[in-house]
Amino acid sequence: MGLHGIPVLLKNNIATKDKMITTAGSFALLKSVAPRDAGVVRRLRKAGAIILGKASMGEWAGSLSNCPDGWCAIAGQGQNPYVLPATPCGQGDAILVDHLKTDNIDVILSSTEEAAVLEDEFKISLNAYLKELVASPVRTLADVIAFNNKFSHLEKIEKCGQEIFLQAEATNGINKKTLFKLASMSKNGFEKLMKEHKLKCLGDSWVRY
Repeated sequence: MGLHGIPVLLKNNIATKDKMITTAGSFALLKSVAPRDAGVVRRLRKAGAIILGKASMGEWAGSLSNCPDGWCAIAGQGQNPYVLPATPCGQGDAILVDHLKTDNIDVILSSTEEAAVLEDEFKISLNAYLKELVASPVRTLADVIAFNNKFSHLEKIEKCGQEIFLQAEATNGINKKTLFKLASMSKNGFEKLMKEHKLKCLGDSWVRY
């Protein structure tokens, strides 16, 4: 099905190779230049969609530790246009399938492996993205941390903090044993539940207001 003439706003961490800047809400990327359109952008353009601009977002997708949902240094506090008091992040519709039990949910919830792997992946992926940019004031996660410290008045670091960045920067690559343990928990937990009930996705059952 074509999207000819349909206007689209992109979240501001989706790269476009045009005059629009991809900043993830941070002044650190205000002068960055992406080398290419992101895959989803290429598909949207091919289908005929018109990319009108970039929408605000929680800075670094919420990775500044203590900032309100939807806040970023460049645009300030984002709002939910449908329910102003509600969080502007993570809204969507779904069919709720209730009363399902994951056999190993206690093991999953008490595990620290997921957070560790996310920190590892965050550093690796961000460094790779920043290195590939045609132009950028920052080239590594360490550069971003230094920028935030230097321009803390802009990035509100005293209020928001950057503990997640610091924890990620302290990592030294992904531990294969940790990945294996996570894969095992997923296979015997969520994946098993989805196959048994023929589900397309799983999500939490709480909404933030």
